[in-house]
Amino acid sequence: MKQRYGGGHKMLKVLIADDEYFVREMLKNALDWNLHGYRITGEAENGKQVLRLAADTCPDLVIVDINMPIMSGLEVAKQLHTLHPHICTIIVSGYNDFEFARQALTYKVFDYLLKPINDEALLETVLRVKGEIAARAEMRVKLDRWSETESEWQASRFSGLVKQWLKGQLQPDQVAAALDEYKITLPADHMQCIVAELPASIAGDDEANGQTITRMLELGKKLLSESGLPWHAASVTEPGKMAFIVGSAYAIDPLLPGTIQDWAAQVKELTSLPLSAGISPASAGYGSVPALYQAAANALSRKFFRGHGSIVQAEEPFYPQDSEIRYVSVPKEKLSFMIRSGQTAELRSLLKDYFAVLADERMYTKEAAYWFASEILGMEAHKLAQKSLKLEVVRQTETLEELAKLVITLITELSVDYYQEYGTKKDELIQQSKYLILESLDDPDLTVEQLSHKLFVSASYLSHRFKKVQGVGLNEYINTLRMNKAVHLMNEYDLKLHEIAEKVGYRDPVYFSKCFKKTFQVSFSDYKRVK
Repeated sequence: MKQRYGGGHKMLKVLIADDEYFVREMLKNALDWNLHGYRITGEAENGKQVLRLAADTCPDLVIVDINMPIMSGLEVAKQLHTLHPHICTIIVSGYNDFEFARQALTYKVFDYLLKPINDEALLETVLRVKGEIAARAEMRVKLDRWSETESEWQASRFSGLVKQWLKGQLQPDQVAAALDEYKITLPADHMQCIVAELPASIAGDDEANGQTITRMLELGKKLLSESGLPWHAASVTEPGKMAFIVGSAYAIDPLLPGTIQDWAAQVKELTSLPLSAGISPASAGYGSVPALYQAAANALSRKFFRGHGSIVQAEEPFYPQDSEIRYVSVPKEKLSFMIRSGQTAELRSLLKDYFAVLADERMYTKEAAYWFASEILGMEAHKLAQKSLKLEVVRQTETLEELAKLVITLITELSVDYYQEYGTKKDELIQQSKYLILESLDDPDLTVEQLSHKLFVSASYLSHRFKKVQGVGLNEYINTLRMNKAVHLMNEYDLKLHEIAEKVGYRDPVYFSKCFKKTFQVSFSDYKRVK
């Protein structure tokens, strides 16, 4: 039994053209076409039909008689070569005429077969056609890969040149030559730089992170072009950080901030990540770019004080540099006593005041904030080591808000640990938790996470401490208080179910009713009726 062509290979399509019906039938039956990877998709009895069917069915092989009505086989071969150069054409002729064969070669005909057609000769020819088509496909794949690799190489090379330019490693004439080589128009009358970055979580060497950065860079280039600033060069300067050099023949200062804001908004929508950016002032000439880049980078550094998602323009007012750091003195003795004596509320209040002082970016630098945090945590370095934490964690924060939260959370947790270790006083953290819960019972958003945020401790730490001290889970404690308050309201006031649900922190009265029944083993309506 003959095996059919399979294995997931694409079947090649054949169009047979001859004005005589019996010749077309002979060609159809001369071979087991399917066995050899072909299927006949059409027949034509004149040259005009061949061209129409070729356009409709896109065959891989056309076998056409040289003497066709309306349009000869040679003319058909010529038209196919012009309109569908991928099609392989076999001319069939009853004439052994060298001139016909020569013309056929001119039209890139694959082969020229003489009638009567020998089955073996036909088979040998169509198998060569299949080999030719396979070779072409393989070559296309290689060319596509080469083109893609070449494009990536060129883009990478140009990106490297942009980095050199930004760092001041290229002279203006070298920049001009490079832009000319890559056919990039970049007017130098008005030039500005933008330096942008995503959070550090996306700045690693992970391939997916790299692809995200590249996509966001391309999005920025697109938005600049759409806003009337098509003249720019861009590069990923370091992991997570992107730089643009924008040039124009006219002043572009008014256009850039709005465009960068739009870019940040679209990045946020696409990735849920905040994009921060620094924008330099304007200057002229390719030689001014390194200074503009530094100005944009300095503006971006203000993100530390202003938070993720900040778009900062370089400003004239003086800001202190790291060489002129003003330090906030640390009252180590006082803080150490407060930590060890369990004065967590006072500790948090005091640390908040200090970080509020450090938030004055016209007085203090990021380095001053890092120094202050390191001094505070350094007092309890041995305790941090027990938690597998090092002081380097300070410099992993990207904003002052993150730094303040880190320090206050760690110091609070260390202070609570001292309570438990030495038993110097009742667990203040638990008392404050209870107080906040009582104050917020009507808040449907009351959660362990919300409480931990207010108390500057992690949710897992708070849950663990609460259960250890109280002997009951935090969520269960909150639910019990809510149910007890609901009973109190029912006994004291004539309120409807949805009113009581709202007063004890439930948005959905139906869900409240289910929780009530689960707690007291009686429905809300039955309880109210008995009451």
